[in-house]
Amino acid sequence: MNLTYKKWYWLGLCAVGLLLGVSANASIKDSVGVENKAGKKVILHKVEAKETLYSVARLYKANVVDIQKENPEISKGLAKDQVIRVPTNRAFTAKATTPKPAATKGKTHVVEQGQTLFAVARQYNVSVDDIKKWNNLTSNELAAGQVLSIGSEAKIAAPEKPTKPAATTSTGKTHVVEQGQTLFAVAREYNVTVDDLKKWNNLTSLELSAGQVLNVGDGKPTQVVPDTRSKPATQSVAPKEEKKEDKEVLKVEPAKTSAPAVGSSNTVNVGGYDRIVEKGLAEVIEQGGESKKHLCLHRTAPVGSILQVKNEMNGSMVFVRVIGKLPDIGVNDKLLLRISKKAYERLSASGKRFQVEVSYPAP
Repeated sequence: MNLTYKKWYWLGLCAVGLLLGVSANASIKDSVGVENKAGKKVILHKVEAKETLYSVARLYKANVVDIQKENPEISKGLAKDQVIRVPTNRAFTAKATTPKPAATKGKTHVVEQGQTLFAVARQYNVSVDDIKKWNNLTSNELAAGQVLSIGSEAKIAAPEKPTKPAATTSTGKTHVVEQGQTLFAVAREYNVTVDDLKKWNNLTSLELSAGQVLNVGDGKPTQVVPDTRSKPATQSVAPKEEKKEDKEVLKVEPAKTSAPAVGSSNTVNVGGYDRIVEKGLAEVIEQGGESKKHLCLHRTAPVGSILQVKNEMNGSMVFVRVIGKLPDIGVNDKLLLRISKKAYERLSASGKRFQVEVSYPAP
């Protein structure tokens, strides 16, 4: 009887031990899956509420430091439902890996705030390595709003690039010619030379038409309106105030000398068109108020004409507009023209009267 009792007693103890062992193994079962790292088993564990790094380490008999190295993102603590990797010293076996169905093809996933690569892999029942391969990832780090491809055939639509406006045919600016404006006035306004304007716009003469579009940069002309006039217009037009004066030196061909009026007067040919070139004395207009424009009184030039005036003492030049005829009185006997104070200052004249050279289109 005693022997029978002892026999059943030991059998009962063995059964209890077996049940405890199964229970213990069940308590440390893999949370959401396993991975193979250099032949060692890495457990994927889903963090539960109030769970700590140390309790996870005790659960799987792992090292806290190893878990931290495997999961750099947990430096600020664990979060509920977060999936972390728990390295172990146990050998990885194929039996430990549950076969996974093929990933859904053609899907994409937008990463949420705090979401990890392991959580995404678990959500779609794929491996971390697959997601990294599909998305050309070199690390496990993700950013909120990042779009991931899920499946080998999924493609992430590339953001559309903004359509660039068509490039203009000119690398510079354009200028619309005003009524009565000359090529010299345009060159002065943009501080370029007459030859440059002619080259940029394929011009063969100095004539311009109102409304004509000129290229004033270093590219090709954007639009050129054909010339419609045989000679420059002489209508009255106020010149725009300039910041810098053109230093263009006219290249002229020898021509016949006409009868001098005050000083000398020649008619020269420039680009196939006649220009009058005069030399004489200039003096500032002493009345009429303080004008900030470049104006003049001339003996013969039509009102509204634009004259190029050059100080022969220092080479300074200015373009002035004729606003009237120089009165034929005693104080003007030896003068070719009178200019406004602003033009006088531009020419840097050193005396009350000074020698100038004046040129303008022949009427």
